[in-house]
Amino acid sequence: MPNYYFTEKLAQAHDQKLLREAAQEQLMASLPGHRSSLMRHLVMHVRMLQVALGTQLKQFEHLKSHFLHPDEHTS
Repeated sequence: MPNYYFTEKLAQAHDQKLLREAAQEQLMASLPGHRSSLMRHLVMHVRMLQVALGTQLKQFEHLKSHFLHPDEHTS
């Protein structure tokens, strides 16, 4: 036969866990810009990568034109 005290404590612990999980879900749902701030962060990093790539492409184009037409760049 199961111990009544142990069963009662186990049920209380389970109830407390469920209450904590519900409170955490409510807190996450109430955060105003959690998802939007994540999106802003991701967009910012993508934009930084685009700028860096654009800079490298410009440098590549400059070097390519310098090596393909070296007499145009001598002064």
